[in-house]
Amino acid sequence: MSSEYTSKGLDQLVNQRIERLTGKLPARATARSYRNDPVDEDNLWKFHSDTLLHFDPKWLSSNFRQAVEYFGVELEQTPAKAADLIGMLPSVLKRIKNIFQDAEKIKRSDAYHTRFSSRHHENIRINYVRLLLLYARVQELTEKIDEAIAVLNDAKLITGEMGGTR
Repeated sequence: MSSEYTSKGLDQLVNQRIERLTGKLPARATARSYRNDPVDEDNLWKFHSDTLLHFDPKWLSSNFRQAVEYFGVELEQTPAKAADLIGMLPSVLKRIKNIFQDAEKIKRSDAYHTRFSSRHHENIRINYVRLLLLYARVQELTEKIDEAIAVLNDAKLITGEMGGTR
C-alpha cells in the first residue's frame, strides 16, 4: 500500500481486503485527490481552501476550477473576505511558482520531448495564471493597487509566452 505506482484494480482489491480485515478502509483509499472530489457543501470555504493548498497544478482539475470560481464569486459578494485570502494565497503562489520554474527548467532540457510533459507544462502555466489573476483581484480589493498591477504583469508575461490565454 505504500507504493504510489500500482494499478487501480490492485489498489481496489487491497483496499477491500484491508477493509474486510480491519473493518475500515485505509486512509489512502479515502484521501482526497484534489482533482475531482465531490464538493463538501457543508464547508465550502475550507474545501476550496484545501484544494488550493494541495492541488497538483499539472492537471486541469474540476476542483481547482471550482475553487477559483468560488473565491471569485465570494470576493464579488463579500469584498471584505479578501483579507482572509491574502494570508493563504502567497504560500499557494510560492508553491506553484516553484513547480512552474521547475517545469521551465525541464522544458529547456533534453528530458522535454514527450507529449505528456508538454501537456503538463501547459497545464501548470494555465493554473499559475489563474491563481495570479485571483491574487491580483485580492490585491485590488485590499487596496494594494501597485501589487495588483505587478501580479497582472507577471500573468501577462506568462500568457505572452503561451501565445494567448484560456
